[in-house]
Amino acid sequence: MKYVRASLLAAFTLIAMQPNSSAQLPPSAATPPSFDATAQETRMFYFPSREVRPMNTLGAAEVAVVRAGEPTTYGYLMSPASRAHEASVFFLHGAGANATHFEAMYVPLISGGFQVFAYDWRGYGKSEGVSTHLGARSDVIAAFDQFVSRPDVVGKPVVVYGQSIGGQLAIALANARRERITALVVDGSATSFLDLAIDNAPSPALKAALTTNPAIVSEPYRAIDDIARLNALPKLIIQSADDTNVPRARGEALFAAAATPKQFWLTQGPHIATLTRFPDETVQRLRALLKPPAQQ
Repeated sequence: MKYVRASLLAAFTLIAMQPNSSAQLPPSAATPPSFDATAQETRMFYFPSREVRPMNTLGAAEVAVVRAGEPTTYGYLMSPASRAHEASVFFLHGAGANATHFEAMYVPLISGGFQVFAYDWRGYGKSEGVSTHLGARSDVIAAFDQFVSRPDVVGKPVVVYGQSIGGQLAIALANARRERITALVVDGSATSFLDLAIDNAPSPALKAALTTNPAIVSEPYRAIDDIARLNALPKLIIQSADDTNVPRARGEALFAAAATPKQFWLTQGPHIATLTRFPDETVQRLRALLKPPAQQ
């Protein structure tokens, strides 16, 4: 989330421009730009890389998601080499890099018998366009619809797994496509865009300004609200006690808001490092999540 911190000075500038704002611009602030909410959400929350790294060791197959009038986006399908997969994981990364930068996170899932589809919404990797909150959600839903129509996915469990800002997208997707999702997993998930901005504000003054001027942050959907509506969907909420990007209190609040059934797993280590620090336990917990409720 260093990206978020680096971008929030622009948000501070915009806050100070709003009518009746009591925020004080820091001396280093540039001349205020004209206000464009969509451009600001792109600058504040999405930090893609266009560097597409090879994932040949996983046998990743590139899959295009093509929609009329919308950016063409891409995902990467990876399956166990030596056996049929038990279930599929629709994987949503966080705000930085792109899907090809997280190969180490896919390895334990694939080794554990899961097929993985790692997706780049607009603006990330090869995917066309520029990320916005609504654009990202629209892309994720379209990619999911295409994914679950595959013959090798139909009839098998589907886990939606989201990290950080991808956790918020995963929860939004689950609200839109509840009937096709078997289980939801979020790791270090943002509770809302506003909370994410506040938690990563680079100065106390900016933190206070965001808290008292919440309208500066566009929030067309909020994970902490959406997760409360997901009745009967098994959920695993992962939160590191050491996370400095999404504090422990946010993960606990997300869990408290979630409808049942739900599980909370408190880990240790950096932000969204669960799959690399606890690979075997992650796979075990995913398998348990797919069992009938009486067996969980």
